[in-house]
Amino acid sequence: MSSSIIVDVTITVATSNLALFLQKLPLSHNGVIAEPECALFEAAHRDNPETGETTVRLYEVWNCTKEWFVNVQLKKPYYEPYHEVTKPLWTKDRVIEYYERNPEFSLLAEPP
Repeated sequence: MSSSIIVDVTITVATSNLALFLQKLPLSHNGVIAEPECALFEAAHRDNPETGETTVRLYEVWNCTKEWFVNVQLKKPYYEPYHEVTKPLWTKDRVIEYYERNPEFSLLAEPP
């Protein structure tokens, strides 16, 4: 079986900066989804009214190894302008978690 991983990225921004963050997300998103190894890219967010922060979750499925992702994919040039404009919006350090997939238990169903 070929290697497949999930990359789960968590970014926290001030809720007041969410619209700006999402406006800048295409700086990397457009390059990422054009990569042949990228099988899925999902972006979601959850507001926390108590803290005034919003957690943004980028959930990605890649047909590659973690080593390839870290040593090849993360060095693509389109990440640099994205980081330049979004990193100042982060209120906490970004968290990146890697998981080995179990594709035999995966399903992506289209909404009715």
